[in-house]
Amino acid sequence: MFDASLGPEWKPDVARFVLNMQEGTTLAVTLDHGHRHAWKREPYYSALKKLSLELFGKGMMIVVGDGVNKILVTPQDDIVIGRHQEKVSCSLRRDITGPVVRWVASVEPQSSAA
Repeated sequence: MFDASLGPEWKPDVARFVLNMQEGTTLAVTLDHGHRHAWKREPYYSALKKLSLELFGKGMMIVVGDGVNKILVTPQDDIVIGRHQEKVSCSLRRDITGPVVRWVASVEPQSSAA
């Protein structure tokens, strides 16, 4: 579990996913097989959206692996950033050109070392 202060509903056998920090910059949400949409149920979805805003401000992000895609969770959107097994590089920036501050993701495939 990512944080011991989370309630019992966040235990993997209840939530149907596991949270773990990867490389100190990415909170990975790994879903149980057969439960691709578990992270979109409440109370998880709204909590992940809220947490994404906090983490983005620290240069960190939340990525969901649903067995098919990798999905970047932002406060406003859920962005497919690649297929499940693809390695991608993702960077974030704040867009303050409009009336609302938005986080924008730039995604590039990472080449494998030959």
